[in-house]
Amino acid sequence: MWLLDTLTSFSFLLLSLFVGALAWRSRVRRATQMLSGASILFVLVGLFPLFHVPMITGLSARVLWICQGLVLLAVLLGLSWLYRHWHFVLQWVEYLNQFESIESLAEATFDRSPVPMAVVEDGRPIMVNQRLTQFLQRTSEELKEMHFRDLTHPDDYELDADLYGQLLEGELDGDFYQIQKRYIRPEGSVAWALLHVALLNTGDGKSIAVVQDVDQQVKLTQQLQNKVQDLEDFGSALSHEIKEPVRTLGIRLEMFRDSVDPSMLDQKARQNFEYLVDATERLRKLVRDLLRYGGSLSNVFPAPGQVDVAVKWAIDSVEGLKEEHIHRHYPPGISLPLSEEGLERIVGNLLSNAWKFRSPHRPLQVDIGIEETKTSYVFYVQDNGAGIDHDFRKNAFDMFSRGKSDVEGTGVGLAICRRIIESVLGTIEVEDSSTGHGVRITCTIPRTST
Repeated sequence: MWLLDTLTSFSFLLLSLFVGALAWRSRVRRATQMLSGASILFVLVGLFPLFHVPMITGLSARVLWICQGLVLLAVLLGLSWLYRHWHFVLQWVEYLNQFESIESLAEATFDRSPVPMAVVEDGRPIMVNQRLTQFLQRTSEELKEMHFRDLTHPDDYELDADLYGQLLEGELDGDFYQIQKRYIRPEGSVAWALLHVALLNTGDGKSIAVVQDVDQQVKLTQQLQNKVQDLEDFGSALSHEIKEPVRTLGIRLEMFRDSVDPSMLDQKARQNFEYLVDATERLRKLVRDLLRYGGSLSNVFPAPGQVDVAVKWAIDSVEGLKEEHIHRHYPPGISLPLSEEGLERIVGNLLSNAWKFRSPHRPLQVDIGIEETKTSYVFYVQDNGAGIDHDFRKNAFDMFSRGKSDVEGTGVGLAICRRIIESVLGTIEVEDSSTGHGVRITCTIPRTST
């Protein structure tokens, strides 16, 4: 019996050493605590058989011997398993350590990130980092008690809530959405932000919200837009003020020409008079085109516009141009993310140039086509006219820039095209062309959620 007690105690103490070694190797706080507790427990149990006789009464020696033998057998089997799989046990402890390190790194990265972030569940932030508390000017505890409805400007909440609901229901094309919105700070001030919300792969509806602070950019943009609008209003008002005197001057000159006998004027006087009439007419057209440029963004926005409708309007606006001159290279009914008014002004100016610069040696042909990429639409207008000199290409879209001085025009049409395209974050360019073989103008319009 004494030998059995000694073996049992020794086995438990050995098991305690194994578990203690694992506790020492582990850097996971919770696992270390559990293993250390188990090691101490095994030490106590290992000492217990040495004192079981005086402590336990009412059991026969035979029953006690059988129970103790079963316990010893279980401990020996456990020690045998640990001995044979010690390498895998240590590897498991290392995996736990690595997981703990990654988890700690992730938490530190989240908390110290320079970008405001939060983990959201059911519309409430359950984790927030320091940068978000600074941006919203609220403590972490305050934010965790609030719904994002309480932090969002009333005019932006409906769209945000709708997108959040679609995200949770899996109704969006991807597992994220973004929206520019206004947050309400404690003192009632508004802060603009670009919000990115993505669903986490936890299966419980949690999402991560990344808040990009764009408050200064938005406010500076608004100020710039106001200043630009003021300049445009000034230019438009000035053009209107000039328009009437120019019109009156033109009428008076026509009346003077009709009332004066040409024989009363010598050749030089008649020549100067014709120069004056021509200059007045050019000034009238310049004022007209300045007014067109000032109003070129009216009703222009990134909304679906029917290309067929815009092209028809543009053809009708160019005197002399006919449907037979146009060759379409796009499917019927296609839309571009630019309003029909904007498309018509672009196509109209390009068709007007194609008509003015048509070749006298061949019938005019204008190809209008659309090519699609993953991120944009490439819209082009190509003619077979006189083309554009290579040296003129870099200035083709500047105001009052004219490639050929002997052709009627003010050099505003292509500037209007560029202004409209850039208003929807697109680009416009002249592609490689040779003088006498036409020109191809390409407009790249980015895809939008519309």
